Amino acid sequence: LLWLARIALAGLFLHLIFRPDIQGDTPVHEATLELACLKAGGWGHCGGLSAQFPPFQVLPAMGIAALTQALGWDPVSAEPVTIRLFCLASLLSFWGLLRWIWLTISPRDARVARLGILVFLSGFVLFYVNSSFSELPAAALTAWFVSGILRRKNQWKTAGIAFLAALSKEVAAPFLLVLAVTALRITAIEDERKRTGWREILPYVGAIGFAALAHIGFNEFKFGTLYNLKYLTPYYIVQDGATQVSFFLGIWFS
Repeated sequence: LLWLARIALAGLFLHLIFRPDIQGDTPVHEATLELACLKAGGWGHCGGLSAQFPPFQVLPAMGIAALTQALGWDPVSAEPVTIRLFCLASLLSFWGLLRWIWLTISPRDARVARLGILVFLSGFVLFYVNSSFSELPAAALTAWFVSGILRRKNQWKTAGIAFLAALSKEVAAPFLLVLAVTALRITAIEDERKRTGWREILPYVGAIGFAALAHIGFNEFKFGTLYNLKYLTPYYIVQDGATQVSFFLGIWFS
């Protein structure tokens, strides 16, 4: 039965690889245009090309576009490959999330770890498993970050993961800080310590702070301002409080 389960999982993995869920909300073509804009000296005036997308999505796409140009290929013709790589990143991130859940919780209680995986598999995250969105890679990095703290992994490596996770969204920083403080408090309780030392939290605060500066620099490159102008347009602002609460609760409980 175990071998049958492994064969079934391998078949599912291959199916998801060859059936990517390509979404329009993926800034691959925009990244190609931004790279051209940057080479043309358009610093501060490229904001209309990548819209609101954060560096977590745009910079990898720009890197692939730069590589294809260096190899003498047409970056536009390479865009479908880039999108498929985004889909593959989501799929690998899904398995990574399952891994972090198991490695973090199973040493404490294997039954709770199994239940956590089942709850995780029952949620909306399955929609993103093979999509070109960046939600799953961002979630996997966040889980890896928290797992690294709870499993007492190298602080600087874990801080590097926090930096990457914070690049996923401008608003990620405060949530990552709350997760870091909570995880450190759990480790302090488990180690029977009364408090968490400032040296424990400092690498994570520094990494997340550097990511915030990266967002500012990226906005300066795109818009010539320190903030993301696209988020201030009426299209991206939910005006009435009831809808805001509904969105928040829907995202939280999904």
